[in-house]
Amino acid sequence: MDHCLIADPLPSRTPQLDLIDPDYRVLIQLETASLRIKKDQDAAPLMTSILDKFLGGGWQTEYTPQQAFDGLMWFYRCGRPAPSDTSSGPRPPLAFDYIIDGPLIAAAFQSAYGLDLTDPCTTIHWWRFQALLQGLPDECRFCRVIGWRTADLTGLKGKQLAFYSDMKRKFALPADLGGEKQVYATKADWDAAFIERLKRQAGKK
Repeated sequence: MDHCLIADPLPSRTPQLDLIDPDYRVLIQLETASLRIKKDQDAAPLMTSILDKFLGGGWQTEYTPQQAFDGLMWFYRCGRPAPSDTSSGPRPPLAFDYIIDGPLIAAAFQSAYGLDLTDPCTTIHWWRFQALLQGLPDECRFCRVIGWRTADLTGLKGKQLAFYSDMKRKFALPADLGGEKQVYATKADWDAAFIERLKRQAGKK
């Protein structure tokens, strides 16, 4: 049965793993660190570090690396099924980055929800954090920046084209973020590419 965010308890385990740390910081660290890996062989220390935080030290005595990895990916996807196709045509560039856009995200959460993401006492379940992130008001600076980055300039002319072109350049993310140019999609459909790269980095098939 699909999880209902507003009716079902937020999970503190996965189908494979008994106890996890569901805080949003762990998954943000996974995403930001993975995007900055330039060589796949550098992924093993990252995955070990993240799994130590996600499951606690000594998880290797209870789970295989495959079980731990699969559970982490299930939780990262917020319980949604794994993407079935990871190579169907080109994907648009990454829409945002938690490190580069961290100040804008922090300001947006403070303004919209009264939540201080910089306070170490603030704890938010990853699934709730994702819902809040997607629900930020369109008029906040963070959402406007995403709109500029991902805007389709086809058909725009004159001052409108000049404005959006300028905003795209001003707020562009590094082209090689993730180790390859324009590999990752916008947040709505980029899971497939991100998870596929993590599998490749971790040596999982």
